[in-house]
Amino acid sequence: MKEEELELYLKSAGYELNNKIEFLKEDGDVNPFFYGKLLNESSKVFLEEVQQLDFYSECEKELIQYAHIMKSFVRKVFKLYIDLARIKILFKNDIDLIMAKTNWFSLYELEEFFKNLNHTVIVVRHLSMTNKSLANKYREYCIMNILNRIQRLQHYGINLMSTPLKIKVEEIIDALNNSIDINSVQLDIALNQLVKTEINSETELIFDLSDSNGTEKIIMLAKLGVIDFLKEKEPFNTSINSLASAISGITGIKQVSVYPMINPMINPSNNQKNNPFNSQKTVSKIITQLVNLGFKPLN
Repeated sequence: MKEEELELYLKSAGYELNNKIEFLKEDGDVNPFFYGKLLNESSKVFLEEVQQLDFYSECEKELIQYAHIMKSFVRKVFKLYIDLARIKILFKNDIDLIMAKTNWFSLYELEEFFKNLNHTVIVVRHLSMTNKSLANKYREYCIMNILNRIQRLQHYGINLMSTPLKIKVEEIIDALNNSIDINSVQLDIALNQLVKTEINSETELIFDLSDSNGTEKIIMLAKLGVIDFLKEKEPFNTSINSLASAISGITGIKQVSVYPMINPMINPSNNQKNNPFNSQKTVSKIITQLVNLGFKPLN
């Protein structure tokens, strides 16, 4: 490891953790009571937490395994950071001495541990083969739990997101986000709700969607296939501005507002900041509306 990377780890051991190290024993070792207190405060709740989930009985084995993985993660984090905080104080920020005394195995062990979290991605994919809704619940819980745990560690003065571990955290979150097709999950849920709903065959249901906002209208046109159809026609196949003007006439949205939304949709290499499909909640809402109309949205 480079000296610069070690310094990032040292800096990420914040004031709160350094302040708590006053509980060190006289010989410089960490007071076991202090260490145990930190662990109990942060890791004893894992099993209790998963047992409270409404889908616990459906994937009990997977959730218990995940709880043990995260408990182990917290232990490794505290072990490394208490050691770092201790030598940081003992050697008064002398980077050469700190480099010599750092427990490199603990650091390597923590970095390698992120491979265990890849197991959660495999579990999501496995669950999605038989129950996409359950897989999505498990996926969302894991993402929320990882982010909450990292935030909780900051309470103890440990800021993992200012260290090289940030990349590994982001990779796991991205892998979980991409482990299942969210659109297909929402479509399945909407279809199941439709099947379960008893509809009077003599009564025609009327869905008034006139209060849709601009973003929702663009997503709906895309899901209906209207945008894909128009962009192949002249002059829209060569001019996004012209296409934006036509859509403006259809929707009543100003052309200057339409253009920045459809441009990233048509050109994936462009900045995606204004892409309306960035809002998964809104996309799911439109999918549900179209399914309720009896239309199967485009992927």
